[in-house]
Amino acid sequence: MELYWNRKNLADVWTWPHIFWLNIFGWWGEEAKTEFGRKWLTRFRSLSIVYFACLITSMMIQVYIKFAEGDIMQNLFTIFASGPGMVGIFKFFDLVIHRKILKSIMGRLSGLISEVNDPILNTMTRKAFKKTWIIFLSTLLVFDSVVLHWALRPIIAAILHKEKTRIIESWPVFLDTWTQFFLSYLFQVPGVILLGHSFYIYDNLYFCTSDVILCHFEILKHKLNRLVLNENEKSSKDLVSCVKYHSAILSVCNDFRDATSKVIIWQSINTVIMLCTGIFILTYLGKNINSNALMNLGEVSFTLCTCLYYYCWFSNEITLQCTKVSNAVYMTNWISAKSSDKKIMLITMTRAMHPVMFGGIMQINLSTFINVLKTTFSFYNFLIAVQVSSTKNE
Repeated sequence: MELYWNRKNLADVWTWPHIFWLNIFGWWGEEAKTEFGRKWLTRFRSLSIVYFACLITSMMIQVYIKFAEGDIMQNLFTIFASGPGMVGIFKFFDLVIHRKILKSIMGRLSGLISEVNDPILNTMTRKAFKKTWIIFLSTLLVFDSVVLHWALRPIIAAILHKEKTRIIESWPVFLDTWTQFFLSYLFQVPGVILLGHSFYIYDNLYFCTSDVILCHFEILKHKLNRLVLNENEKSSKDLVSCVKYHSAILSVCNDFRDATSKVIIWQSINTVIMLCTGIFILTYLGKNINSNALMNLGEVSFTLCTCLYYYCWFSNEITLQCTKVSNAVYMTNWISAKSSDKKIMLITMTRAMHPVMFGGIMQINLSTFINVLKTTFSFYNFLIAVQVSSTKNE
């Protein structure tokens, strides 16, 4: 079997496999290859929206009931169990709402491969796309395993320990008999699979798209470094080609930022809540929770933290590469260029001094990740103080 990055045609090396995975549940039903597929996948997407509305309503009702019953500290697990589901629903709607612009970004990035026109760039691009495939496959494997574990945990607990448990916190509890347990499981398991799928395929798409954008920045810098500027027309055409390439990359970056900023911000806020409650439960209330729940706590905490780190790293790296274009232009032999070309280069450098910032109202970079950890620690200390005060009062 031929590896993707060894294919003869460079355009076939990276083929955006996310489209196939997004269409498993019809979220991009319009991209199906047949009329039958387009018709029924879009209908399935509509059913998914109705199902998600029912599921999120049941989760919110359960959270309200838990907190209405009394002690907030004893109900932190309800918050933790509901959090990933809320994020998954948010990502699902973002994938559906922005499907056209995300597909456009994929197509434009694939179209930029035409700029790879020498053996060195060909080798560089293949190596970069090999890394992108590794990101895609490893993320798919890890998150599939997490979703599978969550989906099968109640069945395993029922078979091995005769214990009736739920996958997530939802209303009604419906666990008094084995029949109720089975019906409750049937209601929740599609949601866990669908939400888990939207959760990891969105992350996967973000990481891979960012990696492809970074690959194109490397191609652009390579082209700028090899520019031979003088008074002839060929050098001007080469420079204009680089400027157009730069403009195309920036256009993709801006659209990508606009399509993903809300999700990244929500992911950051949710990570603070999830890490804070998760760590508190693990360190302070862990003795009152069964081993399966503790495993889920550790699993979700690690996953959320890792995902946020890569969101911040890729966002930071794209912003950094935007600014490095200015230095790459300056390092060319601009002294020998025509006056008109110098003006073009100056405009390009000025544009590069205003890089694409991810996050919108909240800038996302590596500093954001550190700030999230600091905020988590602050809230964790607050919860500890509340628990200690509550214990003393008793």
